[in-house]
Amino acid sequence: MFLEEYDEELHMKTIQNESREDERERINCLNEHLIKDDRIEELARSCKDRNLQEALLKEYHLNR
Repeated sequence: MFLEEYDEELHMKTIQNESREDERERINCLNEHLIKDDRIEELARSCKDRNLQEALLKEYHLNR
């Protein structure tokens, strides 16, 4: 029987990478919605304003 050793550091890095990818997908989806809805000024502002970005994610039901 072949057993691999559990690599906690690798496991944590994998979880972090998956979390980052999920976040990128949510932001990309938000950006697509804002462009489609011609809300370009809010899109630009949300790049610098995390609170606005979170409010927009909630508005479009993309929050976690």
